[in-house]
Amino acid sequence: MKKLSIATAGAACIALGTTGAAQAATFFEKGDAGDFLNSVAQVAEVGPGETLDSIAGFLSSYSSGESHDIDMFQVKLKKGFFSASTRTGPISGSRSLFLFDANGLAIAANKGNGVVAALQGTLVEAGTYFLGIGSGLNFDWRNSVGSIFTDSDMATPEFGATGSGAGKPPTSVGRGGKVTGGDYLITIRNGNAISNDNAISNDTVQSVPEPTSVLGLLAAGALGAGSARKRKKKQESYNHCLN
Repeated sequence: MKKLSIATAGAACIALGTTGAAQAATFFEKGDAGDFLNSVAQVAEVGPGETLDSIAGFLSSYSSGESHDIDMFQVKLKKGFFSASTRTGPISGSRSLFLFDANGLAIAANKGNGVVAALQGTLVEAGTYFLGIGSGLNFDWRNSVGSIFTDSDMATPEFGATGSGAGKPPTSVGRGGKVTGGDYLITIRNGNAISNDNAISNDTVQSVPEPTSVLGLLAAGALGAGSARKRKKKQESYNHCLN
């Protein structure tokens, strides 16, 4: 993906609000964020005096098989309330969200309902976390013990990982079914006290609306050219694997 020009980057990082003295900002995926944790996860950094309000990027489409796109980001989060949510982008499709701690231990996952995927809970300490998004609903994070998330874990936004493998980091992720890619925007809330104003669910995210300015930028094509290039590159790689 070509780097955004200084003018475009400046427009893309327009402040979306303020929390105290800090400005809320959006991180834009650079190229293709990695599919897994640790070294392949893309570090989602914002500038001095800014807080991470949202992450914008692109997921590729696949007709079947094990090549579903996942974008994993390394983020710095505060202790206390945390929520993340994403609606389907300009191209209709399904999304899943995942959250792991710095040691790779699972915190939460949600496969959404075809309209919105969401995560919500209380972080017991500040630090590094891994926040991921997948194109599709059928993801099975696993290790040598077994699946990390149960169907029940994946069905709700609330924190929880109760599968047999939940006490160890994942070593693989299974993926299946037809998926539809496209642009996405993950809206993040972090550090506030839990209240009804913060509550989210798979049925509604009205209390945590996605920043319209960023959605406008996406629709205007700030990521459009890069999205097409990325989609073509991933499809060529997938076709090569099939051959």
